[in-house]
Amino acid sequence: MSTLSTLQKVAKRATDEKQRQISEILAVMKQMEDRKAELTSKMESEHKSAMQAGDAFLLNQAGLFKEMADAEIQDINEAAVDAEAILAERREELTALYAEQRRYEILMERKAEEERKARAKKQQEALDEVAATMYSNQS
Repeated sequence: MSTLSTLQKVAKRATDEKQRQISEILAVMKQMEDRKAELTSKMESEHKSAMQAGDAFLLNQAGLFKEMADAEIQDINEAAVDAEAILAERREELTALYAEQRRYEILMERKAEEERKARAKKQQEALDEVAATMYSNQS
């Protein structure tokens, strides 16, 4: 029983670690989305203020900023695709780990049930022996 218990604990730790990894990936993906939104907003506001000022230098600088921001957004999009692939892989691994953990739990439950039945059988045999002894003493 202790071996099963140990295996179940190891499986639980592995499951917990995989969940932690998934959480970290999701947090990074959220940061990437936030950065994209920030860049998009900044591009729009910079372009808008340059247009309002009507200054050629500001328009040029806004254009350069837009090119840099677009390049960064492209990098973020590529990284997001990679992160999605890694996330899908980790989720598959987590599913397998959950299944393994559940198998150990089921084996532990079966073992406990077998032990309970063995104790009950032993108790019944002892009661039967006491009853047989009492019956033979009465005769």
